[in-house]
Amino acid sequence: MSDSTHEDLVAQLASAPDLLDAALATGGSAPAAGEASSEAAGEEGWNTSEIIGHLCDAARYWGARMRLAAHEDRPTLQPFDQDGLVRLAAYRYVPADMLAREFRLISASNVALLRGLRPEDWERVGVHTERGPLTIRQMVEIEVAHELEHARSLADAR
Repeated sequence: MSDSTHEDLVAQLASAPDLLDAALATGGSAPAAGEASSEAAGEEGWNTSEIIGHLCDAARYWGARMRLAAHEDRPTLQPFDQDGLVRLAAYRYVPADMLAREFRLISASNVALLRGLRPEDWERVGVHTERGPLTIRQMVEIEVAHELEHARSLADAR
């Protein structure tokens, strides 16, 4: 992905909600609120709603990290407990289509941030406590790969 332009990366990030919607459209109905899905679609054993909830969490965290790096000098970027957040939010009991709409909103906010950056801003750095220094470009590359991988995995599972 390192050969991708900033515009290419933003376009890929912007495409993730559409890919997710397409994956959901091919799979029939999601469980209603309060119903647990027995479908284990992720390597973590998460159901579809939990995977989409995880995508929401990751987009929030990576978006926040990008914002910090865009506006502060070498901010510290904290890790997050993905399993703990999925469990705490009880995504298992939230309809997948509701979470997909939430993901679209979070994604749009991140895309708007990135479209507003100057070319030199993409090289601003945040220091992740586990991964070390990351430029905004590297953060976007990580999140693009992550979002597209989950969307494709859901499509393949359905």
